[in-house]
Amino acid sequence: MKKLFLLLLCVFFFGCSSDDDFIDDSSYNIQDFNNVEFYADGNLVENDSIRISVNYCCNKTLRIDMTQTGKELGRRNLMQMEMHKDGSVKRINYDLYNEPRSYRSPFFKIPNDFLNIEVFDFDEEAMDLHLKFTSSLLRYPTGFPGPESIEIDVDLDAKIVHDCRCTPGAQTMNDAYMELNPNFNFLYFNKGSSSQQFGPRLYRHRSRDVNGYRFTLYSKDFKIEDFEVGSYELNAENESPRVDFRKYIGEPHAYSNNIVPEEWEVYDINGVLEVVEKLENGLNRIKIDFTASKDGEVIYEFSDANGLL
Repeated sequence: MKKLFLLLLCVFFFGCSSDDDFIDDSSYNIQDFNNVEFYADGNLVENDSIRISVNYCCNKTLRIDMTQTGKELGRRNLMQMEMHKDGSVKRINYDLYNEPRSYRSPFFKIPNDFLNIEVFDFDEEAMDLHLKFTSSLLRYPTGFPGPESIEIDVDLDAKIVHDCRCTPGAQTMNDAYMELNPNFNFLYFNKGSSSQQFGPRLYRHRSRDVNGYRFTLYSKDFKIEDFEVGSYELNAENESPRVDFRKYIGEPHAYSNNIVPEEWEVYDINGVLEVVEKLENGLNRIKIDFTASKDGEVIYEFSDANGLL
């Protein structure tokens, strides 16, 4: 008989951004779940002590939370993972209970040799998940010293026990996406703005893909959702709207630092952005054509790319 534990508060373990707010409209259940194999650097974690919860949020995001419980352990975090329903991974965290040390997936880009997903089978109708993967994680630079990396092997079958829905504000950005082509698919956008004391306010919608590319759409003086239907030139002379497209070329690390220019390859953009339709949810249906060049050489060319921003 599976035991159900009621948590009074739904804690989202990765730190919420503007598009990560959810409404907890049912009890948050953690399964007494033993159908999991978890190895850390080749050492099996006793599965009798593992509890697992899988949340499906905004019809988009799978959040996997593993904890260990026991007389000596109490309850502690073991692994937290966030991934898109198509199987692409955003983040993985692994924590050691006996010392303040944790390991995380590389922040800006998860290289292919850091992650191998052998099985990803998500049945959205039955709300079942089978996931088997191996991942190398890097030590987060706080707490006790230790090995710079660790490898985990996970094989789990889970029933999704919690379906959380978006808050109204988060739902808008949850719907945002930009698919330049099948290899450049930006699924998670956040928005923000900045102002200078004597300068204009700058609004932006920004996303990173799993391959280390970052796409940002900027607008000066007025919000991006306030763009009217029509076509807009994208080039060095036009400040608004403006597209920033760049690739991370730095070494993998497990934390988010400020943008270091040497770690990014920034491209010159030339093209056209078209606002095709304004939607009731506040986003714009857009089409975009542009080239991304470096030192006068066209590196990427995108045509008839579609998105909601």
